[in-house]
Amino acid sequence: MSCFVLGVGAVMLIGLIGCDKSGFKYSKYSNSSPIFGINIDYIKDWKWMEHVYKEEKYASVIFVPQNRKILGESAGINIYEAPNLSVEPRTLEALANDLVVKKSHYDEAKVIKRSVIKLLGVQAIDIEMSFKIPENIRVFNAKLIPVKARYVLLNKGEKFYVLKFMAGESDFAKNAKAYEHIAKSLRVSK
Repeated sequence: MSCFVLGVGAVMLIGLIGCDKSGFKYSKYSNSSPIFGINIDYIKDWKWMEHVYKEEKYASVIFVPQNRKILGESAGINIYEAPNLSVEPRTLEALANDLVVKKSHYDEAKVIKRSVIKLLGVQAIDIEMSFKIPENIRVFNAKLIPVKARYVLLNKGEKFYVLKFMAGESDFAKNAKAYEHIAKSLRVSK
């Protein structure tokens, strides 16, 4: 009987923490406020920070490793109310084009892949880019390091969502399955 209880307890614990085939474990971020209205997994032992940008009129949650190796290593989501979107026309395609233009200002920026996928039952735009960012933003003329980033943009209801994942070029591939899991775990309030 004690073996059965122990076994059931272990299965319940794994279910609460979450794990995928790549070996990553996950925790759940949840914020039901009207501004955020999301549930999403993130890599266990990473920390999260949320912020509402009143002037720019969007909300953001970013997840970072406790001891991240590079400045840009992160996962996150930006949430925009459709009427407050700063691009014209207020479409997913215009938002994707605006993102690429803004990221193109980084050194050696290039789009590696751009495709349409399905997420939350709607079409989403999936963009993978590479560029260089300063190793340390507090140092003048800091060494530039190569990073890869993936952006998944979608429109659901009256909100636009931009999922973003970034890591050093050498770490991006090893985190790719975790990024995929995080994107697929997204749930939004009606």
